[in-house]
Amino acid sequence: MYKVFINEHLIQLTENVELSQFSEQVFICVVPNTTEMKMLAEWLLKEKNQQQLILVGSSADQLLSDFKTTFEYIEAAGGHVKNEEGLTLMIYRMSKWDLPKGKIEKGEATELAALREVEEECGIDQLQIVGELESTYHMYQQNESIVFKKTYWYNMITTSTKQLLPQAEEGIEDARWMKKEEVTEALKNTYPSIKLLLI
Repeated sequence: MYKVFINEHLIQLTENVELSQFSEQVFICVVPNTTEMKMLAEWLLKEKNQQQLILVGSSADQLLSDFKTTFEYIEAAGGHVKNEEGLTLMIYRMSKWDLPKGKIEKGEATELAALREVEEECGIDQLQIVGELESTYHMYQQNESIVFKKTYWYNMITTSTKQLLPQAEEGIEDARWMKKEEVTEALKNTYPSIKLLLI
């Protein structure tokens, strides 16, 4: 099963579903075609009330592949970074707390892209990857296109004591080391995909 987020809405891609596992109202679409996928995405981009959809196909992997070909597909990479004091690095962009991430350049390895993006967005160095996290998927409107983005995530550590320098040209207003209780507070104003990583 894969989880895809559009704003606050959740789409689950799966090959089987048990209605008893859901306590809230859900919408189910069996083997959606390209037209139906586009219609559902357009609806969710405009919908204010939080919705949960389940798309059922012969395999979750096939549904994911269909999403990649139906929408503009982009891959990104980023990091969940901790320093020697155990603080977590978070950025503030577009009125939300987030983790540093960015688009993977052509031919670039995902790990190198993640390290580069964290360094560029926060002005930090001495980064080391210590583990891999679950990839996340989300969708958004960009001009006339609907973008389907996969983000590869890595656990990172740093020994750097440099002052953080948020990348203003990428719309980052703040970069901050946070204690556990500060992260908990920041998660009240973040994206569902980030909550998935940090809770």
